[in-house]
Amino acid sequence: MNDAALLKAVGLSPEELKDRLVNELANRIQAGDADWAGIGQDLTALVESQVNETVQRLAEEHVLPKVNEYIENLCLQETNKWGEKKGEPVSFVEYRLTGWTANRRAG
Repeated sequence: MNDAALLKAVGLSPEELKDRLVNELANRIQAGDADWAGIGQDLTALVESQVNETVQRLAEEHVLPKVNEYIENLCLQETNKWGEKKGEPVSFVEYRLTGWTANRRAG
């Protein structure tokens, strides 16, 4: 008798068996069953690693390009005390380079 036939004979689908196994393992780990404690720690580390990798990948794919685009297109312009613009607008990159150059000269 193969696995599929055996599952069918006991009235389970592969999905139901998987769900039952996962639930039973989770219950034993949560209950602090000594036989399963190491597995719980390993699973926690694995989940944390997967979450961190996913967050990093999503940040690199979606967030960082938007931040870079925003910084590259950001223009700053001096204003008077009433918020009226005066002088020429300058890009954020130019502003940072100008400030860095001025600090280097002063130091």
